[in-house]
Amino acid sequence: MALVVWFLLACSGDPGCFEGLLRADDGHCYPPATAPAVEDALLALPCVPVDLEPAIVIRPEGACVHGLCVTDTYAAMTSAVGMPDACGPASTPGYLECDWEAFAVSVAFEDTDGDGALAPNDRAIQVHLAGTGMAATPEGLGPGATPGCATRLLGAPDRADVRTVDGALAPIRMIWNTWGAVIDDDAPRDGLIDEMYFLAP
Repeated sequence: MALVVWFLLACSGDPGCFEGLLRADDGHCYPPATAPAVEDALLALPCVPVDLEPAIVIRPEGACVHGLCVTDTYAAMTSAVGMPDACGPASTPGYLECDWEAFAVSVAFEDTDGDGALAPNDRAIQVHLAGTGMAATPEGLGPGATPGCATRLLGAPDRADVRTVDGALAPIRMIWNTWGAVIDDDAPRDGLIDEMYFLAP
């Protein structure tokens, strides 16, 4: 599996490694036989779960948060959880966005007829759970959990943006294509999951 990684360094320049050591993907120097791969380091991250309502279901065919399932139609969502608090154009042309504030969830829809208004058959393409959301998977993966809970549940990500903090690997964003899942640790970086996005497969 190809894993694309960007390192955000606090200072510029590379002091290099001492003779006989190799720089690993995590930015540190190791003897050749012990340099870990970033994928292994991400899988070894500790998991500190959250104790929140188990209202997130992650599955390859599309995740659900509080019954709002990516790939569902607008009609199906309003039937399941009621009308949203607000809807309007999304930041990307051709899409609309609705907010269910009680759940801290926003849903993006494709504007299938291009009229700028939601129709019953407009289909969701993204469900976004904000950092204030009070939901998690039954395993405790949700806002406020450590990123290790995500790799423990979903496996190694297809893409990770990471940096090192106090010598430890600190993911900023991880993406899983198979699961259609994205997690972010927004600024100020605290090593905890802030935002969760679930995309249509």
